[in-house]
Amino acid sequence: MYLRSGRDVLLVHHKRFDEWVPIGGGREDDETPAETAVRELVEETGIINASFVQPYEFQVPGQPRGYLGYSEHTLNGVVNLNHNFLMLTPTKQTKLSDEHHQAGWFRIEQMPDDVYNKMPVNVRYYFRKAVTAVL
Repeated sequence: MYLRSGRDVLLVHHKRFDEWVPIGGGREDDETPAETAVRELVEETGIINASFVQPYEFQVPGQPRGYLGYSEHTLNGVVNLNHNFLMLTPTKQTKLSDEHHQAGWFRIEQMPDDVYNKMPVNVRYYFRKAVTAVL
């Protein structure tokens, strides 16, 4: 789930993966992907005042609000199914989850090489969509 404040998007450095990734996690039994995104956002950042936003270029009938797209990747032999959402928040104050080493707010033109080089390819793609979306 990509969280945007102004023109900046939040990424976290995940301890177990040693990569910069968006907020995310596993879906619980009765959750929709959008409900999972909201729960993970609160659990991993403490932010409760975010809302889904639908950039005009990604509007598809029947698609949940804020949905940017779907991707898969294999990590340690496990296929991860990623439903990528975009949410907005007026705050950049986050509490760091014990799953993460660091958190940072980034935009494309200010992306440090050490962060960019530690982002999976699918994260780079959806980060670019999230940060350049016209709202």
